[in-house]
Amino acid sequence: MRHAARCRPCWNWPAARANCTHARAWQVGLTILVGDGEDRAARIESALKAYGEVADSAEVTWARWFLAHTLCGTGDVSEGAALTGQALGGFRELGDRWGEAAALSDRAAQRLLAGDLAGAEEDAARSVELFGAAGDTYGQLWSVYPRSAVAAIHGDYARSSALQRDALETVQEFGLATHEADLLSGLGRNALLTGDFAAARTYHERARRSAVDIGFRAGEINAVLGLGLGARREGLFDESEIHLRTVLAWHRDVGLDGANALILAELGFIAEARGDASAAWGLQQEGYATARSTGDPRAVALAVEGLAAALALSGAGEPAAVLLGAAAATRAATGAPLPPAERGDVDRATAQAWELLEREAFETAFRRGEELGPHEAVGVAVASGRTSSTRVGS
Repeated sequence: MRHAARCRPCWNWPAARANCTHARAWQVGLTILVGDGEDRAARIESALKAYGEVADSAEVTWARWFLAHTLCGTGDVSEGAALTGQALGGFRELGDRWGEAAALSDRAAQRLLAGDLAGAEEDAARSVELFGAAGDTYGQLWSVYPRSAVAAIHGDYARSSALQRDALETVQEFGLATHEADLLSGLGRNALLTGDFAAARTYHERARRSAVDIGFRAGEINAVLGLGLGARREGLFDESEIHLRTVLAWHRDVGLDGANALILAELGFIAEARGDASAAWGLQQEGYATARSTGDPRAVALAVEGLAAALALSGAGEPAAVLLGAAAATRAATGAPLPPAERGDVDRATAQAWELLEREAFETAFRRGEELGPHEAVGVAVASGRTSSTRVGS
């Protein structure tokens, strides 16, 4: 019997079973980080359910945080919001300031996606403070993205770039290659928004090479997206479409469908630039449905602007103006109207709708859109498209 007892599987021992549970949670998180999005939610739920037999609240809290953090790392930050909230509460109960700082940095990114810019900035600042008190320079890097993004959204590209350059010096000093690729892409986006297309291309190409060298596919895709955004703004529509469709396919492969709201809007603008109102309308409709699924009001506003541009191209000025009003009101509600550097697509759609209507009619339709809100305004536009004789309704 003594020998039989020695041969019992290790998972019958409480400590060993706990270790297996922790290892399973980390394995799930690591596979998500490398881009395995298949049945992601079910795998996370299963990994956490196993903790029902483990009494250590600290280990459960860490597992929740890590699994939510991996979703931030792959770009699907909204999916992990509930887990981050639970982990944050757990860390505070445990008095774990480092864990609190880590959870706050993730919640800052989640709030950014939800359109809560003030909340994102508040969480990021507190995270930086806590990591600073712990002497953790690396941890402070996690809040660079939400802080620089909020600055860029408000049109403060100088501050956004300064945050990224400071962080880039740190990551290069410590050899943090994945962070380097993402920061280079961030600098590329700001260069793009300030109209320096050559610098934007250089930054994004550097980011892509850096990511490819270390097998960081998510970073590579981020850089390819930047190249696609830049190519469209340079009028290189074929090149842009190739890049954007590469990103679109990868997002679908790894389960990041919500991230395709931007990609579909960009593809719709390309179709519009080619004069194909029907294709533009179809892409923007798909983008709008995707944007709604994210819960991000800024993504919804972009999709509504894309629909407006497609309608204006087709000659449907009044519903286009309604949509433009709804999009403007949606952006204003987040505290971040479009800055001048990002108004190109909206200004083009506005000019086309203005030409189709008398001034008073445009302003009346625009105000109606502001009052309706985005979802009701899209309903009006879709109904108009169905009864229209233009290509949009075909």
